[in-house]
Amino acid sequence: MLTNRNAAVALLVMTLSTSACEFFTTKPFAPDFSNSSYVEVPNALAKYAPGLPPNMYARANALGVSLSTGSIAGDAMAGLRLSASPFSPLAVDLASVTPAAWVPELGTGLQYIDDDTTPQALPFAFSFYGQTYSSVYVSANGHISFGSPVNFKRTWNIPDGAFVLGAPAYADWMPASRFSFPNLQNSRVFVNTVGAPGDRRFVVTWNDMRPCCSLSYPGSSFQLQLHERTGEVVFAYREMQMIVSNASAGIAAAANHMRTAAGAAVLGLQGCAITYTPSGAGYRESNSCAPEPVNVPPVVEVGGPYASVEGETVELSGSATDENGDALTYAWTIGDGTNIEGQTISHSFVDNGAYPATLAVSDGELVTLVTTRVDVSNGLPSLGSLEGATRFIGEPYDVSVALSDPGVLDAPWRYSITWGDGAVDEGDATSLALPIRGSHSYSEPGTYTVRVTLRDKDEGAAEAVEAQVVVKIDEIDIDIKPWHETNRIYMKGPFDRLIAVAVLSSETLDAADVNVGSLRLGGVPVAKLRHGAHFSAPSDLGNWGENKFFFDNGDLAVLVDVDRDGDKDLLVVFDRDDLIRAGDLSRTTGTLTLNGLTIDGRKVVGTDAVQIVR
Repeated sequence: MLTNRNAAVALLVMTLSTSACEFFTTKPFAPDFSNSSYVEVPNALAKYAPGLPPNMYARANALGVSLSTGSIAGDAMAGLRLSASPFSPLAVDLASVTPAAWVPELGTGLQYIDDDTTPQALPFAFSFYGQTYSSVYVSANGHISFGSPVNFKRTWNIPDGAFVLGAPAYADWMPASRFSFPNLQNSRVFVNTVGAPGDRRFVVTWNDMRPCCSLSYPGSSFQLQLHERTGEVVFAYREMQMIVSNASAGIAAAANHMRTAAGAAVLGLQGCAITYTPSGAGYRESNSCAPEPVNVPPVVEVGGPYASVEGETVELSGSATDENGDALTYAWTIGDGTNIEGQTISHSFVDNGAYPATLAVSDGELVTLVTTRVDVSNGLPSLGSLEGATRFIGEPYDVSVALSDPGVLDAPWRYSITWGDGAVDEGDATSLALPIRGSHSYSEPGTYTVRVTLRDKDEGAAEAVEAQVVVKIDEIDIDIKPWHETNRIYMKGPFDRLIAVAVLSSETLDAADVNVGSLRLGGVPVAKLRHGAHFSAPSDLGNWGENKFFFDNGDLAVLVDVDRDGDKDLLVVFDRDDLIRAGDLSRTTGTLTLNGLTIDGRKVVGTDAVQIVR
């Protein structure tokens, strides 16, 4: 049994330090026997001593409040005294280890005994992992929790089950103020609010805390701050003087967590701060307690290769992760010269081909480029509708068909117009703004199928369009020998050496548009004025002398209002003998047919009955 008072105190200190809290290992200090500053040990400490072997106790000569050990056979302690200061305190310059983020105003002290937790109203609404809170639970054990208190489980690690918490030093701390030592009354948990509205900080300070239950060791002081303006969570560490084997620091919300330090590493947080800045649905950590992590480029993945068609929209998407938790920006460079920002984009291509598509992801400093490919197939051109029509022989039928193509760069477009009578027109269209045009006239009556086809430069074929063209003979009204009602023609003699035929104007024909040189009566052309020939106009046709009875080339023709309807008609003259020689006029002839063309090529046909006189 020890008899030296200093040795007894040292033994008791060691005994309390090594046995009182099984979840901590402490670093023993060499006793300073010159230190004679002692305070009385209250009876409350008795709960940490019962059951120790008798040889672990010693008597002290000094008088004081007795400490009951419960039941110790043959020995009792009275007047035990304990130093209120460590025997060999660490030399800590608080000014040199106080981080810039530290709030020196402690605020209101909470009357905690041990393992206590109390709710505290927040001075402002605070969002934590996307959930907004108006209050928190402050625990003596180095953490606050959101939504519900955390019963200290001594699991020591972040995250702690399904709890939502922030822990500068999650461990079994004990405020020394609970033991009524006058010089340790600031060893407790404090809460305070600093700053102006809009830029306030809610501060929890664990000041001069001891690990349970080693009062002989130096205290540790650390803070948690909630920032109103930035939404940041800040841990500030002024002094961490105990080596704690079971502790951790970080934030957590169930499966979401960031553990910054654990075990003995918590001691290394002295004199620095950890800041958790909101980033997306979580937080980005900035730790002044350790060197900034080496920035590494983002890791990028892209889909593909993608497939698309000219003119259609294709969606390109990529994803990226960043080891440093940096905010990322996304930008695409497409092989057709397009640049688009965004993680997922939509784009359409105007020409077929294989296009590279490069996604650039930047963390603000480093950029990662990953390239995929978009295979764009040719989009087929198309043709507008083609309208059918009815035309007379020789009358032009015009084609105008619009064309379109999702590949606007597919020029030239090769087209073909099949007219249905063996004629084909081909050509190249160079602009989608201009229709395909063509014109054709037919020489024979009938029904013709007109067909238009189109191919782009990549041999993509449009669906052909067709239309029916009905071609008719233009039946005109003629009058042979218009001054005779019976159209009598004399086969011989001086009469009817020249036979007049009137082409009468109508709603569909202007007789002035008839090509005189094209007219045939049967197969005989219009007679020409020959030397010595003459033509006597009957008196009922008026003054023929006012009309020049010949046109170009001497054709016997004149424009005159034959039928007195106010419109000029064409009067032409044929030689009777030419008709007889050609076989078009005989004693059995009952009708004569006039064929010809208009000036613009339209075929005209007219028939009139005749009476042959021998």
